[in-house]
Amino acid sequence: MQASNWQISRRQYGFALGILIAVAIHFPAPRALFAYAVAGGITALRFRTLQWKPSRAFIPFAIAAAGLALGALLGFHSKAGTSVAHIWRFLALFVQAGMTLRAVIKHGPTDAISPKQKLAHDVLAKRRDVLKTLKDNRPLAEQHRLEAAKSAALNAELQAHIAEHGHSRPEEFQEILARCKAQRAIVEPLGEELREATDRMISKTEDFKQAREAWKDRNKAA
Repeated sequence: MQASNWQISRRQYGFALGILIAVAIHFPAPRALFAYAVAGGITALRFRTLQWKPSRAFIPFAIAAAGLALGALLGFHSKAGTSVAHIWRFLALFVQAGMTLRAVIKHGPTDAISPKQKLAHDVLAKRRDVLKTLKDNRPLAEQHRLEAAKSAALNAELQAHIAEHGHSRPEEFQEILARCKAQRAIVEPLGEELREATDRMISKTEDFKQAREAWKDRNKAA
């Protein structure tokens, strides 16, 4: 079951859960709580493989433990205690099933993969990277747009001052000119940063297009 660095593949994960289901009947009471604890440990290894937070794998165990404690307070032989135990057990099972399904569907670094599947995963990964880069660039583009608009307004103010007064009011002219220069000092670095971000976006978009074409060619060949 164990792989390097405490990671397990999809096949190993399914095999371990199958063994757990087979031997759970031999666990001491309360069996369900022990089963969820072991399932949590196995799922935590799979989560670690997928670079998810391993502690989340024990949520079903925590739900089952809380239900057991509440049922003990109400009395296991009472109608309320029995109802509570059933509800919490169903909730824990539902959460565990959802986690297991996600952990099985998600591809991890230790999972076997065909060349065609590898190309498909590469396309999806590059598409996510493009979308993330686009999202990260939006605040910078908006900031540059606002600062550039301020710079344009100051330039318009300077031109209007020259048109109305010429150079008859040098102090006012120098004050507006100083504000124009200060604003350009803000806009120019933002413009350079935005150009670099745009270049990165273009490069990642090209990588995505190449990966998509490679995937399409593979499908045609198949």
